[in-house]
Amino acid sequence: MRIQKLPPVLSKQSKKNLDGMDFKTQQRIKNGVEKIPVGDIKPYKSNPEYSRLRISDYRILFKWLSSEQIYISVIEGRGQAYKKGV
Repeated sequence: MRIQKLPPVLSKQSKKNLDGMDFKTQQRIKNGVEKIPVGDIKPYKSNPEYSRLRISDYRILFKWLSSEQIYISVIEGRGQAYKKGV
């Protein structure tokens, strides 16, 4: 089991989307990302290299860069995350 110890690397778009959210939502997403690998995580069907984390109506698509760090590609609402994909 991989355990995230290093801070996640965010894509430009995911950083922009996170910054545009209200403070409470930002905190919920940051707390959820910090707890990876615990949470509602499933493999992303379209690209098995990635996984998805569900936090309420938001989806975070990420992949492991190393055994201790993740790369977050997408932070979007449920419908938009799957349309954009990775």
